[in-house]
Amino acid sequence: WEDYKAPTNRLNFLEQLDYLSKLSSQLEWQNSPGNRGLRVLYNQSGAPTAALLENDAVLADYTLYWTVCKDIREANYLLAIINSDALSEAVAPLMPKGQFGARHLQKHLWKLPIPEFDAARELHGAIAEAGAAAAEGARARLAELREERGERVSVTIAHRELRQWLRASPEGRAVETAVARLLAGG
Repeated sequence: WEDYKAPTNRLNFLEQLDYLSKLSSQLEWQNSPGNRGLRVLYNQSGAPTAALLENDAVLADYTLYWTVCKDIREANYLLAIINSDALSEAVAPLMPKGQFGARHLQKHLWKLPIPEFDAARELHGAIAEAGAAAAEGARARLAELREERGERVSVTIAHRELRQWLRASPEGRAVETAVARLLAGG
């Protein structure tokens, strides 16, 4: 590291690995006692994609961002919003395009009118419920894919097939309808 880093880079190797506390914040998360909530991960580039991180021992790499949710309803709310085509269409004009497609989702995602989850708001509850139903349906579809194609299904195939399933399923349409209402100011 010392031999090949840029002359203007004053960080040592460990400081570079933990730049902006990207690792130490996750280690603190793992070591903090008590109820830590759930983590929702979302991508940096490409089509907005999010997943629930259920394993506290997992560290997210630098191309993933994460946010803490108070409970599974809030997690389902965010997962439904981030994975929706409605959000993808709304954020696309804000994102710069690189050689391999859209970039910097993390900088533009939260510019959209996505309010903090409020269980008392009917629309937020509807999005959380639709998201939970879509997640359950996606799990079932992924199990079918594994049965059809063998246990190992690539991320690319899973992503494509699950997006197609969501677009055609009643669960996915319920998510799209509710998220479109939210992003329209509902």
